[in-house]
Amino acid sequence: MARSSKGLPEPYQLRDGRWKVALQRGHGSREHRVRVYLSGSSAEEVRAKRDDWLRAQEEGQRPPDKRLTTGTWLRRWVDSLTLRDRTIESYRNVVELHVLPRIGGILLTQLGPLDIDEMLASMRKAGIRPPTRAYALRVLSIALNCAVKKKRLIPYNPADGADRPPVARRRPTALTPEQVGSLLDVVRGDRLEGLYILGIATALRRGELLALRWSDWDRSAQTLSVEATLLYRAGKGFERVAPKTAGSVRTIRLPVVAQAALTAHSKRQAVERLAAGRHWVDNDLIFTGERSGGGALAGATVVHLLHRKCDEAGIPRIRFHDLRHSAATFITDAVGIAQAKAVLGHSTLAMTERYVHQSATSQAAADAIDRVLAGSVDAAVDAIGHE
Repeated sequence: MARSSKGLPEPYQLRDGRWKVALQRGHGSREHRVRVYLSGSSAEEVRAKRDDWLRAQEEGQRPPDKRLTTGTWLRRWVDSLTLRDRTIESYRNVVELHVLPRIGGILLTQLGPLDIDEMLASMRKAGIRPPTRAYALRVLSIALNCAVKKKRLIPYNPADGADRPPVARRRPTALTPEQVGSLLDVVRGDRLEGLYILGIATALRRGELLALRWSDWDRSAQTLSVEATLLYRAGKGFERVAPKTAGSVRTIRLPVVAQAALTAHSKRQAVERLAAGRHWVDNDLIFTGERSGGGALAGATVVHLLHRKCDEAGIPRIRFHDLRHSAATFITDAVGIAQAKAVLGHSTLAMTERYVHQSATSQAAADAIDRVLAGSVDAAVDAIGHE
């Protein structure tokens, strides 16, 4: 093999006129060495590839692949993630639905800010809302940062220069004590009455409520253990998975009204179980689908039914999560933000403060909790190890 004056392997010409050079990765015995071949249309092109490859080896980098498309990199990146399954699924969906159809075919080394601006403009013309466009840009930026910092496939992140879609931050809705009273009036006697009462009285997240099992309820201690959240995965169905953070695993003390709601719900479910007979599947879930015979209750169904109840109560339609915001305000005014943090399962007080919507006075809020939740202001928490 011919070598240059610096001892580097020189390109040689093939019969078809192209040029090629052989390089070696690794040292020592033969099984630890790997032959690498680079080719091109001229000796100068191959020498440039050789020098880039050797420089990358010296710096511990992966040699740049000039044939790697943005789409191929994004799929590899998503497949390599070790985040929560729900997060990975969300990233994969936005990549497949919005990013790849627009810029997936562009070579990664040639992707620029204008390409990303055109992607966002195309999404806007297609009627895709600003929050989704902003989320697509955020996911793309994370992936490209990985390509820059970890893999060193590109020298800079082109998403840094893209124009970010303006997104108006949605202000969470907190119901007034009077509105909560109206809502509880219309859900009285409903098969999911217990779900709505627990949403207000305990401030649990929707997924946490739907993942609750009867074994999580300690009747004598009047506590509820929160250990999981319910997640729907395409092709797999519903699964109970670990909650969002370590602080989300907690034990809460139930107000009297919540304890009574669970007791009533257990009797109601016993009637449904008897009617279903052998078709009932015992998953130990507290809240189940109406026609699923003990199966999980879908979050979308809960939201749909909540909107109907809001209409009946004559109050604005809210997200189920807004019940949590409402409860956060009542609990904070009644027992203080430190205990509210434990109830809500937040990792920081700053997050709890974002949930709180100040009432006129703390005494007024405490009186409101007494009135709305049947005289129980002890909706705080006995958080075990999560102060």
